[in-house]
Amino acid sequence: MNSLAVLVLFAAFVGNGSALMCRNCVSRTNFEACELMGDVQQCNATIVNANHATHNPNNPTLLPGNATEFKCYRIQVAAVFPNGTDTGIRGYARGCTFNSTNFCNGWVSSLNVTNCATCTTDNCDQYPVAPTAAPVTTTLVPGASTTTVSPGAATTTTKKPSNGGTSVLQTGMATLTFTSILLLVLAEQ
Repeated sequence: MNSLAVLVLFAAFVGNGSALMCRNCVSRTNFEACELMGDVQQCNATIVNANHATHNPNNPTLLPGNATEFKCYRIQVAAVFPNGTDTGIRGYARGCTFNSTNFCNGWVSSLNVTNCATCTTDNCDQYPVAPTAAPVTTTLVPGASTTTVSPGAATTTTKKPSNGGTSVLQTGMATLTFTSILLLVLAEQ
């Protein structure tokens, strides 16, 4: 019976050891200030639901849930007046969201999303990416012809993830340890 308890406890720790780690922060100054305001945390539904509640007034598609697969996000926004001119107010955020959430879409028109990315390796939200391509815009001037502007293709710069190999190694070691314990339990019987 003691062996079974050890196995159950071990399985619980192994399951928690491979969860995604993301920094969770919000700042109006810059990403460096954001990092000082929030810790790197293991993603879970409680953290995601808190992040979604924070951003939901500006993105009504960010809903609460209870999923168990996660990704990190990194977003930079600029607030704009109803006529589209810049207010000078900026927002910077990093955090956990559900893997099934399309985090970079659904933002209100009073925010210009200047940079948004999601990723699925530990603390991958620390890396900046190229600005998100602006949508095609049409300018209407009374008494003049219509002009449509289409921005060029966006490029993304990707850095090698910091802990991708570590995660695979941890999973392999956990499997090896679990198998060893299982063999010991079977040998005792």
